[in-house]
Amino acid sequence: MSVISLEGIKVYAFHGVLEEERKIGALYRVDIRIETDVIKAAQEDDIFQTIDYTLVYDIVREEMKLSSKLIENVAYRILKKITSTFTKALHTQVKISKINPPIHGDIENVSIALESIRE
Repeated sequence: MSVISLEGIKVYAFHGVLEEERKIGALYRVDIRIETDVIKAAQEDDIFQTIDYTLVYDIVREEMKLSSKLIENVAYRILKKITSTFTKALHTQVKISKINPPIHGDIENVSIALESIRE
């Protein structure tokens, strides 16, 4: 088993329960972790035998453009799109962190992580 990771994708997006959050926007960090078998791709030097991380990045960017009240919803959409697009994705994790959330207190970020395991 191998792991493909996209770490620290920074996106300015418009998500939040408060209407003001959806108008002003905020900075988010998205991390993707995909377990897959890349042996054939490594042996044959063939992109079609692995998961193209540029396409994963494009999925993240497109789904982050669609405003949601909850980052849970955004993470779910990204997870579903990755797993439906890449049948080679055996175990996928999507983590979204909202940087400097509107919480009264000293907090760096809030995060949600969702996982999917292909059976």
